[in-house]
Amino acid sequence: MKNLTIVILALCLALSATAGVSVRATLVQGEPKTANDFFQIGFAAANNGNYQLAVKNYDLAIGLDPTRIYFYYHRGLAHKALGHKADAANDFTQCNNMKPIAEAYYELGVLRYDAQDFAGAQNMLESARALKEDLDKTNFYLGLIYYKHNQLDSAESCLTRYTHLVKTSSDAFFYLATVKVKRHELTDVPKLLELASLYGTNDWKQHLKLYEVYKEIGDKQNMLANISMVIEMGQTKPEYYNIRAQLYQDQGDPMRAQFDRDVAKGLAEQQP
Repeated sequence: MKNLTIVILALCLALSATAGVSVRATLVQGEPKTANDFFQIGFAAANNGNYQLAVKNYDLAIGLDPTRIYFYYHRGLAHKALGHKADAANDFTQCNNMKPIAEAYYELGVLRYDAQDFAGAQNMLESARALKEDLDKTNFYLGLIYYKHNQLDSAESCLTRYTHLVKTSSDAFFYLATVKVKRHELTDVPKLLELASLYGTNDWKQHLKLYEVYKEIGDKQNMLANISMVIEMGQTKPEYYNIRAQLYQDQGDPMRAQFDRDVAKGLAEQQP
């Protein structure tokens, strides 16, 4: 029995040793070796929100194979997510140096738009659109840029196309309404503003924007409704109370108008 026990123990130890070798061999075989291996690790890390690990592995992938455009593009996205805007721009530019792609032009356009370089953004976004018409928010950003430059026909064309494709964009509907106001084409404005309200975030800035457009078209009822929402959402500035006071006065409600004037006066006195 003693000898049998010794034999069984010996077999177990041998099996354990063999299993250990097998596990180690599997781990070695599973280690990343190629550029694509490192890219896949980086891609998975980015999908999980670990952008620093993603950049590290994209660096390794590019070090092994610097000829693949999508390595630079995805590293650019990871840098952008980390707030490394210069590094992101360098990677997207490198993509286009190797082969122009719409996605890289688009990302460069967005970066330049965020930096308020509207001329540079327009150039990049138009290049993106030339390669791929409806990429992401290309037409939306171009619509805003054309609006800022008072190119109202181009702004309306871009924003209209975008709202046909993305039917829940509050900002697109809002700016399309403002374009039509500037062109004195008021028929569709109420409907566009209704859609902007429907899909917008319910915050005071949204209501203040709506107030401004309703002011342009002289719709005092909606001016009153939206400036009231601004106040009710905590923006208790004297100027907002004075605006509402005048609207109440215009509607023939002097008691509410006086109340708001008194509040505005009290708030102004409290200011340093």
